[in-house]
Amino acid sequence: MTGGVDRGDEINRPLHLSGWLALPFAVLAVVSALYAATAMVQAPDTWIGLAGGRQIAAHGVNDTDPFSFNSRPSAAAALDSAIERMDRARERVWGRAFR
Repeated sequence: MTGGVDRGDEINRPLHLSGWLALPFAVLAVVSALYAATAMVQAPDTWIGLAGGRQIAAHGVNDTDPFSFNSRPSAAAALDSAIERMDRARERVWGRAFR
């Protein structure tokens, strides 16, 4: 090109940030990663939520909560076991004739 400046090489050249300019971004990335890794641990119910999710993924949804000390069987399960006990008692007394 005559009389002008050819800038074709500058357009295709990649942009390089100086080390001092990239340093704040690197520090921000490290601080953000550390905060993200530790912020979830601060919640008191984080680990019980993770354990509950693993339990549901492995065994499906249960009628009772396996992680609760005062969890009781559902009313349907209690009724089924009561009916089974009554059937066994009736069979012991009268046999299978009334079935």
